[in-house]
Amino acid sequence: MFIIWGSRGAVVDLGQVQTALCPVCERERSFHLIVQYRYFHLYFIFGAITQKVYWLVCAVCHRGTKLSAATAEQHLSKNPIPFMHRSGLLALVGGAVMLIGTMIGVQALLALLGAMN
Repeated sequence: MFIIWGSRGAVVDLGQVQTALCPVCERERSFHLIVQYRYFHLYFIFGAITQKVYWLVCAVCHRGTKLSAATAEQHLSKNPIPFMHRSGLLALVGGAVMLIGTMIGVQALLALLGAMN
């Protein structure tokens, strides 16, 4: 049996948030909010976030400034990172605990029914 694990990175563009003077382009440009993150994964499905950085970047030259997570997240209505990347390992562990609990419950029920006969 093989266990496939590792880490990957991804970037999510959250759209234009403002127009301002870009110090690199030296022109009025639109700026996008992006989140760049790394996550640990198991079988490329079940993940957990290991690093998360928000950036405000120019739409043309893609240069920008790093934002604090608190500042960036106050403008978001929902978490932009896919569920299985941020909480997949938690879902896997929760599912395993439920499966083990169900198996123990079935065994206890079968033992109880066997004792009644």
